[in-house]
Amino acid sequence: MTTKTISESSASGGISMAIRLAFTVLLCILCAHAQPVVEDDTGVALTTTNTVMRLSKTEHGAIASCRGRGDEFELVAADANRELFLLALSKPGDTTGALSWVSSQNAGAVAWAVTGQRVTITFADIAGRGIAATCVVDVTPDTTLWEISLEGGEEAVLERVIYPIVDLRADVETDALAAGLTKGGVFHRPSAWKKGMTLTADQPGKLCAQFACWYASSGGMYSASRDPRGYPKVVQFRREENSLRLSWQRRAFHPLGSLFEQGYPIELRTFGSARSEVTTDWRDAADIYKRWALQQAWCRTPYHQRTDIPAWLRSAPAMIRFSRHWLGSPERVESWLNDYWKVHFPDTPLIVALWGWEQHGSWLSPDYFPPYPSEEGFARIVAAIKAVDGHAFPWPSGYYWNVEYNKQEDDSFEWQDWDGFRKTGEPHALLNRDGKPLIRKLRWLRGGRNAVLCRGDAWTRQWFTANCVELMKRGCDMVQVDQVVGAAAPGRANCFATHHGHPVGPGVWDTEAFTEQLVQLGKQCRRIQPDAVLSIEEPQEYFNHLIEVQDYRDAQIVWKPEKPGHVPDSVFGYLYHEFLPVFQSNPRAGNLRNLAHCIVTGQIPHWVPHWPITPAPMLANGAFDVWSDGVPDGWQKVKGWQGKTYDGKASQDDAVSHGTGPALRLENAGTDDIVQVSQNVSVGPRQLVVGRTYRLSCRAKVDRLDHADAGVLIAALRHGLSSCGSWRLPYGPPGDWRKQAVEFTIPEKTDFLRVMIHVTGECRLWIDELQLEERDEDGWRTVTHSGLPSEHDLVKRWVELFHGEGRPYLLFGRMLHPPRQFEPSVPMDPNKRDVFVNAFRSPDGSEVAVAVNASAVPQPTRLEWQGREHVFTLEASEIRLIKASR
Repeated sequence: MTTKTISESSASGGISMAIRLAFTVLLCILCAHAQPVVEDDTGVALTTTNTVMRLSKTEHGAIASCRGRGDEFELVAADANRELFLLALSKPGDTTGALSWVSSQNAGAVAWAVTGQRVTITFADIAGRGIAATCVVDVTPDTTLWEISLEGGEEAVLERVIYPIVDLRADVETDALAAGLTKGGVFHRPSAWKKGMTLTADQPGKLCAQFACWYASSGGMYSASRDPRGYPKVVQFRREENSLRLSWQRRAFHPLGSLFEQGYPIELRTFGSARSEVTTDWRDAADIYKRWALQQAWCRTPYHQRTDIPAWLRSAPAMIRFSRHWLGSPERVESWLNDYWKVHFPDTPLIVALWGWEQHGSWLSPDYFPPYPSEEGFARIVAAIKAVDGHAFPWPSGYYWNVEYNKQEDDSFEWQDWDGFRKTGEPHALLNRDGKPLIRKLRWLRGGRNAVLCRGDAWTRQWFTANCVELMKRGCDMVQVDQVVGAAAPGRANCFATHHGHPVGPGVWDTEAFTEQLVQLGKQCRRIQPDAVLSIEEPQEYFNHLIEVQDYRDAQIVWKPEKPGHVPDSVFGYLYHEFLPVFQSNPRAGNLRNLAHCIVTGQIPHWVPHWPITPAPMLANGAFDVWSDGVPDGWQKVKGWQGKTYDGKASQDDAVSHGTGPALRLENAGTDDIVQVSQNVSVGPRQLVVGRTYRLSCRAKVDRLDHADAGVLIAALRHGLSSCGSWRLPYGPPGDWRKQAVEFTIPEKTDFLRVMIHVTGECRLWIDELQLEERDEDGWRTVTHSGLPSEHDLVKRWVELFHGEGRPYLLFGRMLHPPRQFEPSVPMDPNKRDVFVNAFRSPDGSEVAVAVNASAVPQPTRLEWQGREHVFTLEASEIRLIKASR
């Protein structure tokens, strides 16, 4: 660590730089000869090459101080209520799940022993319950390793062990934290979180790499679990009254009549930037973790050396996704593949994800077959995919057994499968403590519920594999185990069944069961499709080597941050890019910044298919002539916003219309009801133009309307939903059909228009012939697009680069620390970023920086990389590789 100050609160302004430097040199001399473990009457000091830490005897072993060697900045909060560990206990046989908590501060007696480079602290009769804990800290040259064991005492079941605990400072103005989360990202200013705000990540689950760090400009605290097996664990940051608490939790269900051992050490140390000219970054912590990870099974073979990767996948494919709406029209899928993909990308293999292929509805399992839209229709789609060197990629829903779907007004369900579950699935279901199956609601079931099968049961694993084999028989050669976020079993593997063949409660058995699932799945699928490819929903390091591609969702942070100050950064990609390629699961149409992020983080090109692929009105289906599943094509029936449910009705009316087809009818029964049907129209290349004036017009027929000023809302928005301007197209007073219109000019910085047919309060009205127009010399005319999407130019360059010159770096390369970007400036809000940069090293050792312009105008750019300044202008939608000089 360096000695730079990291905030005004840590500065010692009266000390001259010379005195400070002399003090630092003196500390380094002293530390160089320091013993790794030194005990005195008040505590024990631990010293490594980078860290000086102190454990307090008066606080029963709690971490009272931690600094980098030679650094005056204290990392530990001065006035926190410190503890070394916390334990959660339940009563044997209790089915309520009630827990009682005890801590290191509740010990009846504490004994200390120092032996060489090890500190052993023994806690006796904790909380008067006869429980004994032994905490061991081993000091190595560069880190400290922490383990705990427990046993004895009254009858109790150990369910949580939180150890070690460190209370970090919460008065630093420029702090940040990061962890190995499935979606990655950096959290800026966690010290500004409100008391009680918590970031929690499970493994297996949304902790896909077992490290965490907190830092400011000159350095910070690094912590990691060194667990090669996959015990259930949790890392947590929690804002306390005077601190930011970092802790690790081991989940268990262990009767304390026998010895409990943690099973792996936790690492604690300080870290800082390895480059003196650059402030500390989360990648400095990730570099420490990667040195350990490279020794594990999941990093045994880099991707370019794996012999199980099909040639087409090694050639660097692109990816597209068709939803159920597309699958219902096989001829549309054929047209897009033949008339768009094959025309513009004739030489690149294509991964085609199929969403909504299930018989009864999207994500409804396990009554999958015949697939949607029919056996014949599905076969037609798969054949069309193969004809363009494509690979069909369905995502069956993991271990869910849906028992109810789409609740009706009379409390019945559109579809239910209780009989099938009770007959076949229930013996293998995940059981709660009371012996009953876990049954729960999920939002996509529309008021319905599902059960969860336990993957610790061998029958369940074979059941899932058999469904995937059926897909292979139908021509698919890829499959994703979906609904297992970060490889987590639904219900967090809290299965209390005694007949499934696994220990009761959470345990390492769950990771072992999923390992067996993937091994079995690969073998049986490849008997049908020799080059079958596997994936799972969101990454988990333990399984990198058992799958071939990885679903990733780090860009979703842009529109769904987990906490204030949460911004995207590809943590998993930085750690494991050269071992497993990722694709962005949920790209957004027209969002060039989203695509630019994916380009510079080396993801498989994936974007949203567009329709139509021939010239057509830019505002789609404004006459409301085409409908699917009760919604006009091209439009979205909004279910709610910011916690408010939109209960109003939007429906097709063939009897009342102004044109030749149906009209859109809007109805609200109550004064608080809201109905909204919306569509986004892109602004940018090949789309609407900033600074140009347009007109939105419609025909409206009003029967009743609570609010006379109601109308179609038009919002000019950035991708983060910040407003650039808004307008209203009034519906008008009650009466027969009348034409309404409003003119507007698109403001600077606008990314897209959102057209919202919106009504609050009681209403009954009809909308038809909604048109978006622009003026030319002959008057107003409908705005049309060319048949190419706004992202076409950027995507074409991306696919060509990924499949060609950039392949050694963007598919096979190791991600490096990015270049320093001076111009344009890098705003905290990713929705305002125009230029994205990163760097990679290929397997042959050569390095490149990659820069992408996500804006519609040229961008002067200045970078510092490898000790050189690079100044150039990026044209709109340009992707540039900057090769390192030899």
